[in-house]
Amino acid sequence: MALSRKISLLDTWLDRRDPLHSFIDLDSRPPNQEFGGFLSLDIAVPAHESLDLEAESLAESWRKTQHYVTSALSIIDADDPMWLDREDAEMIRDQLGRPPPLCYPIYLITIGEGETEKLVYVGKTSSNQARFKGGHTAFGKLMNPIYDGLPKRIYLCAVVLLADDKSYQPLEWVKPLERAEMLLKSIEAQLIYSYKPELNTHHVQSDNAKWPVSLHIQNFSGVTSFLNDEFCWP
Repeated sequence: MALSRKISLLDTWLDRRDPLHSFIDLDSRPPNQEFGGFLSLDIAVPAHESLDLEAESLAESWRKTQHYVTSALSIIDADDPMWLDREDAEMIRDQLGRPPPLCYPIYLITIGEGETEKLVYVGKTSSNQARFKGGHTAFGKLMNPIYDGLPKRIYLCAVVLLADDKSYQPLEWVKPLERAEMLLKSIEAQLIYSYKPELNTHHVQSDNAKWPVSLHIQNFSGVTSFLNDEFCWP
């Protein structure tokens, strides 16, 4: 499942390839815990370029996604986002532009290169402000001389879960927002407990995941193959 920063799963609706039933049925059909989902490492940048990264907020992405669909339905005077005809799709794009892209609510910090690259920190984004501006605790710890000369990298990750019919459900589609945020906290805790990154302090010794789920990790960054095709089991 190749995902990138410029892709929104709403595009399949606007391209008239999907009736978007997986979006409108979210209230009655939550993500299926047994089926699991994906952690997609989409963007990889050197740590020193972190100040240039855009702010990521699950809450803001969630609101933008809901607003886009609501506004789109108003434009075409429809109650449900089912199949669109070509004219409807053009009207929506003309008035609203492209739909909000996938959110990257999880980030990973690594050191090393190639086979020696290892995960040292797992975090979740929770602010509308750039996550790494003004300093970051993990970066401060990376100033330790033991890390001198080692490449340091940040991966921005999308979380996409599966519904009962195995349709894709990005974390920002999960309703209500409080549930989406709970799932994000659980996935962060699960990753930390599973990989025990040395710079994390919480969740390392205790399994605090409230919604444990199997995650298929895929690396689409085009920079490395770190963790590609691994599974993080509950």
